[in-house]
Amino acid sequence: MLTRFGRWARPQFEVPVWSSGIGLARTLLALGTLGTMLATDPIALMSPLANGIVPPVCNGIAQAGIWCVTPNLAAGRWLSVVVLLVVASGWRPRITALPHWYVSWSLVINATVQDGGDQATTVLTLLLMPICLTDPRRWHWKPLASTGAGQDDASAPSVPSLARITARMTLLLIQIQVAVLYLQASVAKLGVEEWANGTALFYWSSHPGYGSPPWLRPVTDLITHSPFGVVALTWGTVALEFALALGIVLSPAARRVLLPVGLLFHAAIALDMGLVSFWAAMSGALLLYLLPVGHHVRWPARLGQWVAATVRRPGPPSPPAAPGEPAAPGDPDASAAPDKRTPAEPVPQASAVAASTVPDRYLFVYDGDCGFCAASVHFAQRRLRPAARGVVNFAPWRSVDLARYGLTSYDVRWAAYLIRPDGGRLAGAAAFAQLARYGRGAWPLLGYALRWPPGSWLAAGSYRLVAVHRHRLPGGSVACLVVPD
Repeated sequence: MLTRFGRWARPQFEVPVWSSGIGLARTLLALGTLGTMLATDPIALMSPLANGIVPPVCNGIAQAGIWCVTPNLAAGRWLSVVVLLVVASGWRPRITALPHWYVSWSLVINATVQDGGDQATTVLTLLLMPICLTDPRRWHWKPLASTGAGQDDASAPSVPSLARITARMTLLLIQIQVAVLYLQASVAKLGVEEWANGTALFYWSSHPGYGSPPWLRPVTDLITHSPFGVVALTWGTVALEFALALGIVLSPAARRVLLPVGLLFHAAIALDMGLVSFWAAMSGALLLYLLPVGHHVRWPARLGQWVAATVRRPGPPSPPAAPGEPAAPGDPDASAAPDKRTPAEPVPQASAVAASTVPDRYLFVYDGDCGFCAASVHFAQRRLRPAARGVVNFAPWRSVDLARYGLTSYDVRWAAYLIRPDGGRLAGAAAFAQLARYGRGAWPLLGYALRWPPGSWLAAGSYRLVAVHRHRLPGGSVACLVVPD
């Protein structure tokens, strides 16, 4: 019997628990509490009790809570915010595990206003501590054998088997806890008359405090005022919670279906009742419960790399030196052949022009006769990084030899054009999206968002709409009307 158990157990511990799936769950738990801290005034969190006691409650073990050891409510709030931001970032799970639980526990033990999401977060952060304290990674977004910067984690091969067993057993305890939570939620509802007869969500959606927001009422009223709709919604909620409770014993395929359904279920509750922090807490719980052991959620790391690359993106390349001129100091092409150009990154909608017509710098061509167009270009110019201003020329189309670049006056009246040093040519929204990538602050992020679908589709449609009606916009005039040649 022990041999059979060993054969079953060995594969369970071969896959390490520490993954970005666990990391995403921790981040959601932290963001749920963080939203409560930022959106709720501490005075509201510490509303007086019915017996006249003014929180924070600092009796017995509650005296150790962060709201009791800090000098005032503001200090407790902002110290909690700092801790939660660090936890959400994913830095050093071993270091942030205990502070995360402490902040969550302090909110539940000291404050009088809390919801089920805060209580679930406190339990989960406590149960997550053995997993985090045995986690050898620097960031909880990275696979076990990666630390970031492409280096192998030297501690990964030496992870002791005891740590792996401890983490796996702890995850199993978390899964049991979440299964019991959903089982209790579904079974307890059957003891309430309104849930048993299928009318509960009619009363919840009509509740003045927790009911549907006014903008959603037409949809929810259509469902909850229908006998079939309200019964299906009420009993469907109970059935889904019971199915989630059974997830711990279901096949991996069934769990893969239950996970997105459960996430959408809690998102709908957040949308209808405004319980955003509860959604974050329960979404984190579902990830811990239903994700396969060791599953890596790759999009958070890719998103972080994309943001980091965007923030650090250098400005446009300097124009090549004229023949006989020395290259500028620090020019990466200083040692290259005189006629060598740095190849530009390919951009959608770019069309090549003859090599003899390529400008030395970026050239932005616009309709200078239209006041709205000129004001828009000046707005973009003022937001360029200093390094970009010297290599991007702006010119109204009447001062440009359009034939040199394969353009006509009709082309440039309909859209602005950005002509790149490599001969690429971008029109309209794509031109402004490329220009935004050389802007200050968050403009590069907007430029990237507008470069690819669906952002590029939205930008192109909006640009076309503005181009057609620009004579009606501020600064527009009859000169902005586009008349076919």
